[in-house]
Amino acid sequence: MEIPVRNKLVMESAWLGRVSRRIVRAMLPTLLAMGSARIYAGVNVWTSHGQEGGYVNGPPVIDPQDPNTLYVTGAYGKLFKSTDAATHWSALSPARLVAVDLQNTNTVYGTSLNGGFLKSTNGGVSWNAASPPPGSPHDFVFLLVIDPKNSGTLYASTQAGLFKSTDGAVSWSAAGSGLPDRRPDGSPYFAVSSLVIDPFKTSTLYVVSNLPVG
Repeated sequence: MEIPVRNKLVMESAWLGRVSRRIVRAMLPTLLAMGSARIYAGVNVWTSHGQEGGYVNGPPVIDPQDPNTLYVTGAYGKLFKSTDAATHWSALSPARLVAVDLQNTNTVYGTSLNGGFLKSTNGGVSWNAASPPPGSPHDFVFLLVIDPKNSGTLYASTQAGLFKSTDGAVSWSAAGSGLPDRRPDGSPYFAVSSLVIDPFKTSTLYVVSNLPVG
């Protein structure tokens, strides 16, 4: 019997905490934290690791196959990349990084300053326009998650809803049926702030909604 989508909503549960800790232990010998203007790394003792030239806008994104490679978005939407565990940084084209393909980590997705949806196949050195989910660029793509077993399958969240692509962001279909899409006053609104995919059964998704359930 299929479990209703509403019952799968996870509101900062202990399950997510356990999954996050397992991922960190498996992939990273060093933890990363985001301060107001710099990246910090360490275990128990934290050391500043840049990035220089402005504040950090959003959490760092780590290459899932090479923990020495990470990306961070700085001031004015400029993307920075490090290949030596945050010791040195190089500036890339202006883009806000959203996700790194787990199967081919040279493939990364991001958004431009005007909300355009972008794709790079060379680790962020250059970018090409990709087909955005419905509603973009007006409805900004603020969350993108890639299936860990099938890099052609992506889930994107905008204020217009949750969408799924099975062809590497060439086309999209609605995937948010059953999720809350109304404010308490009845006005339309969609807000998924987090989405994770079961790494063993990737057809199972868990989301955190900013709207009340029921």
